[in-house]
Amino acid sequence: MERATFAAGCFWGVEAAFSKVEGVISTKVGYTGGTLKDPTYKDVSTGSTGHAESIDIIFDESVITYGELLEVLWNTHDPTTKDSQGPDHGSQYRSAIFYHDDAQREAALRSREQLERSGKYDSTIKTEIVKASEFSPAEDYHQKYFQKLQFKR
Repeated sequence: MERATFAAGCFWGVEAAFSKVEGVISTKVGYTGGTLKDPTYKDVSTGSTGHAESIDIIFDESVITYGELLEVLWNTHDPTTKDSQGPDHGSQYRSAIFYHDDAQREAALRSREQLERSGKYDSTIKTEIVKASEFSPAEDYHQKYFQKLQFKR
């Protein structure tokens, strides 16, 4: 099993998208890229901790590659906006790829460059590519949020 960590705006929708992908074993939403140890949603919402709402993915590379997960990421959000996605604004909603090893870093750089050259967007890609730091899981009520909403209906 391999691990991938991405940020692409509000983590609820990102988790919903990745949880449906064949080869994804598990997803967990949380916070990464910041300075505060064990941040809460309230902490991260201030925009002062440096954390991004993110998703930690465990996947089976014999079923889906890291490169294919990057394609899902690019199609899940607008990578040309800085610190915002849709109605959500602030550095906690930034677009980022948190790589876990050199192979992931290289794949992310290549993928971002290919997307830039594709002409799909008029603006430049703002997605950060940074070394993964500690991932802190979000509170339970954030986990599988959209799935929980479906069960309540």
